[in-house]
Amino acid sequence: MPFVITRPSFTGDPYRPRYHFLPPAGWMNDPNGVIEIDGRYHLFYQNNPAAPVWGNIHWGHAVSGDLVHWQDQPIALAPDTSGLDEGGVWSGCAVRHGDEVMLIYTGGTGKFTQDGVANGLRNMPICAALGEPGLQTWRKLPDNPLIPALPDEGDIVGVRDPVVWREGDRWRMTIGAGLRGRGGAVLLYDSDDLHRWHYAGLLHHDNVGLLWECPQLLTFDDERAALLVSVWHPPQRSYTGYYSGIYRHGKFEPRFFELLELENAALYAPQATRDARGRWLMWGWIREERSLDESLATGWSGVMSLPRVVTMDADGHLRQQPAPEVSTLRQSAALPVNPARDADGYNLLGQYASQTLEIVAEFTCAGTPGQVELELRMLPGGEERLTIAYDWARGRLQIGRGQSSLSTSDEADRADLTGALNLAAGEALKLHIYVDHSVVEVFANEGLVCAATRIYPTHNSGIALGWQGTPNVMLRFAHVWNLDAT
Repeated sequence: MPFVITRPSFTGDPYRPRYHFLPPAGWMNDPNGVIEIDGRYHLFYQNNPAAPVWGNIHWGHAVSGDLVHWQDQPIALAPDTSGLDEGGVWSGCAVRHGDEVMLIYTGGTGKFTQDGVANGLRNMPICAALGEPGLQTWRKLPDNPLIPALPDEGDIVGVRDPVVWREGDRWRMTIGAGLRGRGGAVLLYDSDDLHRWHYAGLLHHDNVGLLWECPQLLTFDDERAALLVSVWHPPQRSYTGYYSGIYRHGKFEPRFFELLELENAALYAPQATRDARGRWLMWGWIREERSLDESLATGWSGVMSLPRVVTMDADGHLRQQPAPEVSTLRQSAALPVNPARDADGYNLLGQYASQTLEIVAEFTCAGTPGQVELELRMLPGGEERLTIAYDWARGRLQIGRGQSSLSTSDEADRADLTGALNLAAGEALKLHIYVDHSVVEVFANEGLVCAATRIYPTHNSGIALGWQGTPNVMLRFAHVWNLDAT
């Protein structure tokens, strides 16, 4: 009989996203092993299937032929090997070699704690499993771990999260690490057969954070590259950034570092794959930003971002845009947009009885630098709102969550998201926004600046869209679509 996973019904939960991918229930964090095989996309992910809390980490698995509709597969990996992964099957990658598909992952020995205080932080072995035909069952290698000992790089405080790729006639592997007193690092390994690995030195390190998680090297034309690193330094909030630079034959030369998203964004630990069309497709974990009690009450925590196409512009900055396949979720024609100015000068664009929307809007600013603010007001009432504001003079984009909920009992994070968006004089502000209940993803100016965030309003009957700005700012156009949430 075919394998079937039963998904509990969450139709009454106003915060559970509908068109973003989530596991059937329980906890989700990092995307793992994203790979295209024979025209089907495989998404593995960190998952606690038993509860919406961190721990008991397995690898969940889903497949899709179109990047937007996903079919659950059996749990790929479970923590069941004494001394190697009994404490969790942590992040890693998938790689295809001939007819074989291998999952390479970080094992948890049971000594690891989330705050990183335990002495066992170093002891996270790199292991592998081979897929059986059909890729619904996986066999862990008897010669695990792949890397039996840490390299001599001073005091290494932790290693985790391998990513493997083919380069010429050899395999390469990067592993995230931390060097005591020297910040985060990326270790580089070589192999001829995916089984025996040789340490090739530090790909990069910097005095940033305690340890770098989920590092990945994205290469573009003319040897240009971006090294993604998720910066882990508890108790500070973790975040993801990238080094833009040049990669040649195992050597990375960084030019500059910048955040992958606006400051305080919810996306973390992204992973990308190059598909058959040559695109870098990337997903990231969008964290829950409400209380643990709320997650326990609802039975789920965490969501995956939309698939993003990642490119590099002429200045070395990454640009992230939703994969074109996401537009297939649009339900027929765009919803009507009817600009109307009220007595206070507020421009109402429309009211929509939906919380699964795609919004595209473009604003121009003539003469002296001005300001504009797009508002998503929650219906009924409109007292709860999310704002997206831009100041041409300061070159700053801000997503305001301070008024996103009337609740006085929850512990949801309502900090604003901010960051630089430097537009030239006369250059339009272009916003592309996805709303999926508690998840909001914002892409500005062809993905030069992005952010994923969470909101938990008490009113959930729909959204009123409007804007206000200085007199020299004009709305060039706005389009709104309702997205398929089945």
